[in-house]
Amino acid sequence: MSKLFEELFESLVQKSRYEKADQLMTDEICRALEPYKETMSQFEYEQVRDILFYISHLAMKQSFEIGFKSAVAFMIECMRMD
Repeated sequence: MSKLFEELFESLVQKSRYEKADQLMTDEICRALEPYKETMSQFEYEQVRDILFYISHLAMKQSFEIGFKSAVAFMIECMRMD
């Protein structure tokens, strides 16, 4: 991800615009890990949980960049049509 998109994404995340998506991701990760909680040590559980949080954060950043670029391309295409 380019530095510009990364900085823009991080600044928007800090402003709680992504609070609902973040909470949904947290809930889903915890729900998915629940069956394994008893079979893992606390340390293992936290490692797996943290990896899943990291992966979901990367996916959100990539989705933001793709969405942003798609929106700009769409706007440019609309301007050409006029």
